[in-house]
Amino acid sequence: MKISRKVLEKLKNRIDLQCNFEIGGILGGIDGVVSEVFIDIKKLNNTHCKYIPDVLLLNQVIASWEENEQYQFVGMFHTHFRDGKLSRQDKEYINEIFECMPTKIENLYFPIVVLPKLDIYIYKAIRQKKSILIKSDILEIVDK
Repeated sequence: MKISRKVLEKLKNRIDLQCNFEIGGILGGIDGVVSEVFIDIKKLNNTHCKYIPDVLLLNQVIASWEENEQYQFVGMFHTHFRDGKLSRQDKEYINEIFECMPTKIENLYFPIVVLPKLDIYIYKAIRQKKSILIKSDILEIVDK
């Protein structure tokens, strides 16, 4: 996953390290580079091991990006406290997201930011004929 240095710093600086519940948000891209991040700071029954996105808010942000031809939705991130592995629930949610996405969307990114160290683990979900392949990816920081 390519990400601009500026957006990576924004992501790291906007996450409250004192927060005791998982948070997340969405990623916007331009020409294959993550160029914007929107952090969902509402606590909708989030816990230390569960992030519940404000779907209405996030969909409004995505619609605004598309309407203004700013960014394309390229994925979602969320935090973990112990490790950077996708849980069974994470994988199920990724599949649910793909069920709602137009078939022209072939892949999306799902980084996990591990607190408190801010380590980032990248996962790329790829649409296949009858399933979604989820695999690890590398983080490439670009100066855009």
